[in-house]
Amino acid sequence: MSSNLETVVMAALLTVLISFPTVSQQIDYSGPSSSQSPVISSEKDLDREISISDDEASKVTVERHDSIYTLRETPSKRIEVLETPSAEMTSELTENISMYTVNSPYGTLRRGMVDGRKVSKFNGANRSKVNSELLSLKDEMERYRSMARQEMLPNIELRITESKTSDPDERVVIDNDETQPVNLNSWTLRNSDGDTYEFDSFEVPALGTTMVYTEPKSEINVTETDQNKFVYGTGTDWDSYSEEATLFNSRGVEVAEDNIQ
Repeated sequence: MSSNLETVVMAALLTVLISFPTVSQQIDYSGPSSSQSPVISSEKDLDREISISDDEASKVTVERHDSIYTLRETPSKRIEVLETPSAEMTSELTENISMYTVNSPYGTLRRGMVDGRKVSKFNGANRSKVNSELLSLKDEMERYRSMARQEMLPNIELRITESKTSDPDERVVIDNDETQPVNLNSWTLRNSDGDTYEFDSFEVPALGTTMVYTEPKSEINVTETDQNKFVYGTGTDWDSYSEEATLFNSRGVEVAEDNIQ
């Protein structure tokens, strides 16, 4: 009788051991089959990487006592890395990819969108903790990004020259206070009416000035120098006392503005 009882107990113990994974096992979680849940897409989607070489990107690093943030960006790509004592998060962004990757002692989580599809993959012991870290680090990364972009903006001033008529003296003046030239390629200048002019491969000289005219060159009697350049025929005017001029860089970030009161 005791022999049969021991056999039943041993069988029950074996069933329990087989049914539950140990903490050290990797858990691949895809969530319940709900439209609100992350979707495990193909490995090919998750393995697509975005790379930016240092020589083609704007790069800035922000360090604080407990964390380091790095932003590398071109007009078509952005890579961010945030290192903290608890975890490290990387954000990758292009026109068709938006991906966050978090590495922590509790596991590694990749989550985002590829070509309009949700993708998510987790390796580790506690998905919930890593997901909480992702949400927290995402907010922190946004704050760092704002600080970093301020560091990346050149020291540019914008001035509207007051003109009581629409004569050829009407212009916007861009002053570059940097000791290096500033390339305005794909930058835009906008007035209060929403009219814009986009610059094409144009540089403002170091410590120099560029005057932006509404009229064509044939109507402007000016002479260029190494420190004073001119842009003609923009078709964008500032001919009233309430006008405003705003200069945006290629990422659409406001760099400078001025207005006539």
